[in-house]
Amino acid sequence: MTQTILITGANRGIGLALTKQFLSNGETVIATCRVPDRAETLQTLTKETANLTILSLDVADENSIAALSSTLNDQPLDVLINNAGILSGTNPHASVLDKAPDQTLGSINSEGWVKVLRTNSIAPVMVTQALLPNLRRGQTRKIVMISSRWGAITHMDSTIPLAYGTSKAALNAATKIISSTLQNEQFVVVTLNPGAVRTDMGSQEADLAPEESARRLVKIINALTPEQTGQFLRHTGENIAW
Repeated sequence: MTQTILITGANRGIGLALTKQFLSNGETVIATCRVPDRAETLQTLTKETANLTILSLDVADENSIAALSSTLNDQPLDVLINNAGILSGTNPHASVLDKAPDQTLGSINSEGWVKVLRTNSIAPVMVTQALLPNLRRGQTRKIVMISSRWGAITHMDSTIPLAYGTSKAALNAATKIISSTLQNEQFVVVTLNPGAVRTDMGSQEADLAPEESARRLVKIINALTPEQTGQFLRHTGENIAW
């Protein structure tokens, strides 16, 4: 069975690696990003396969989400992967190695914090809500939120950027609520921790290459069952305490 997977933030990092992995498995991928014309790697991939479509989506803009929903119309989706996210609301080039003052107690930037929450916590819910009709037409009905170990309250300490950590904790909470809401419709709604990945955000000192993280995540996603809905899973498959 060929699946149709929609991935947000698919132009770089983990999102791009997931796109490549699903395509290599013969799946159909709808890759979304803010400016498709600048997504050079995705544009190259469209010349190599007919299974890839690139669509515009700014997850923090509800008009953009509505436009995506309108473009998709009645197209069935089997898997939605809410991957798009930011680390900092004030520094677009921030990495996990930075001790960001905008996320440190004593110098927190409230506007930046709100931007992180909107992108990382609220936007995945709004995208999910807009695409529910498409997912209901799909065969597997899987919704995946890409989160972080830093969103687990049991792991939180002073080393975690405050805005980012709280945004992922909020996303985790939303995942639990959505999973319960959709459980009777046989949806599988989970949060996945991709690990420490060598991306612009994760830094080049991280443990995993994007390709390896994506390979592990795709294996988990493909094997998900309704009994796993509401779980927080590590890239190696283990459950993570909330």
